[in-house]
Amino acid sequence: MCGRFVRSSDPEAFARQLGCPVPEAPPPSYNISPSTRLLAFTRTGRQTRAFLPVWGLRPAWFRRPSTGPINARWETAAEKPMFRRAWRQRRCLIAADGYYEWEGKPGRRQPWFIRLGKGTPFFFAGLWEESGERPTACILTTSAAGTLQRIHPRMPVIVPSNQWENWLAGDPGEAGPETPDLARTALEFELWPVSDRVNRPANDDPDLIRPLAA
Repeated sequence: MCGRFVRSSDPEAFARQLGCPVPEAPPPSYNISPSTRLLAFTRTGRQTRAFLPVWGLRPAWFRRPSTGPINARWETAAEKPMFRRAWRQRRCLIAADGYYEWEGKPGRRQPWFIRLGKGTPFFFAGLWEESGERPTACILTTSAAGTLQRIHPRMPVIVPSNQWENWLAGDPGEAGPETPDLARTALEFELWPVSDRVNRPANDDPDLIRPLAA
């Protein structure tokens, strides 16, 4: 799964890659947690636009007071009632520079920071919904690949640059571009253990991603 992540790069860096206006975005964060605002991009007609959904998907019919799901399984999202409309009609790219995952059993869990090689900013594959006053979103996850498997069996789906447009435009329910098999795209990662200060959402500073001293 993906329960915390980092967006430290300037919003302009993400918007420029997608060819859309620079958005007003939340400040950079080293500890983005559920129920906070995200920097995301979606397609309206032929235009890509930025928007700021809350992390935790809430379709219009979702009436529970709790936060909606923050993750959706890539393998089942197209069929699940919670996600299937968003899968077909409301996909997004969620801006990130890295994410955290926890290794071990409850009570002895070690947090790790994971990013693309060379610290390259990237986009998670996301789904979003109109949810009252503010849109909401979740991150798609898949089986962990390579060295990430020893940390956790799941990982977020990261969309490679040559598939950004296909992901936003694809609609498996109608004629049009085929949905790329993003879940099996090979990517190179860097990862290292970090302080358990990240466990507390109120902690938000660059030291959270500093490698843990041996």
